[in-house]
Amino acid sequence: MQVYSIFESIDGEISQHTQGAITTFVRLSGCNLRCLYCDTKYAIDIMAGEDLDVSVIADQIRTTNVTITGGEPLLQYKELRNFINVLRHRGIASICIETNGTMIKHRELFGDTKWIVDYKLPNAGHSHEYMNLKSFEDLLDGDIVKFVVRDALDLQLACRAKVHLQKNNLNHLTFAISIEEVRLGNITFPSIPVFVRRLIEHGHNDFILNYQHHK
Repeated sequence: MQVYSIFESIDGEISQHTQGAITTFVRLSGCNLRCLYCDTKYAIDIMAGEDLDVSVIADQIRTTNVTITGGEPLLQYKELRNFINVLRHRGIASICIETNGTMIKHRELFGDTKWIVDYKLPNAGHSHEYMNLKSFEDLLDGDIVKFVVRDALDLQLACRAKVHLQKNNLNHLTFAISIEEVRLGNITFPSIPVFVRRLIEHGHNDFILNYQHHK
């Protein structure tokens, strides 16, 4: 499996581990997107890092929480499934996969792993049509759909996607909003409470705000 890095840190993102949990991150190489706000451009190339056997990677896990991220982990689909099987065999049950939302398939084959799935909005720099809401309906209870919101259009599309998924009986998904700078109209809001009020005013009080504690 092509791996860029393996490291231990706190899990600053929204996940089943809870924000702030000590976690081992396995960052896989290669991504099929080029998001404008990507903070791991060094891992985009599929040939970045080194090719490691899944058992060698598992030998470096020293925590009970594991987050597999990228890049885009699902580009290495078969190797990823093998790696997860090795982790389970070694007694590690708290496993998260962070994916960009373009490659959701055979979700049920990954069992009780939890997925944190980005729903890309216009601020990512891609056509919004990249996101196929139908494929998101394959997610399971406990999975997380994450939106990176920067302006009013992003917020509108995020809320629309959330309502669509809830209408398709995915009421047990967690919907997270991650913000760095919030612009609604021509106003940049200086504080998170103002943004939260805007969500509540529009009837969306079941989002979880993703603070990205590690930053």
